[in-house]
Amino acid sequence: MKLKRMSALLLCGTMLAGTLASCSGSSSSAATSDATAATAESTSTDGAVTIKVFSNLTDRTSGQGLIEQTLFDSYMEENPNVTIEVEALDDESYKTKFKA
Repeated sequence: MKLKRMSALLLCGTMLAGTLASCSGSSSSAATSDATAATAESTSTDGAVTIKVFSNLTDRTSGQGLIEQTLFDSYMEENPNVTIEVEALDDESYKTKFKA
């Protein structure tokens, strides 16, 4: 029992160290969730940033797609130097693109 606990603590510590190391000093970011994936597309000298997002929520007028679009719109409103371009794909196309 004590060996399992020590192994779990060692594993958690290693994962935490890896996470902290991967987050430090990076100038571009990538974020993923179960429904969307985003990458920083371009950063120019004037601070303008374009983020391309692809999503499996094709209906942007209701349900989760509307919530996602509302979040993107409010973020762009609060951050005028950021532009978010959404590419909504059906499930099969999303799976294919996400694997690539």
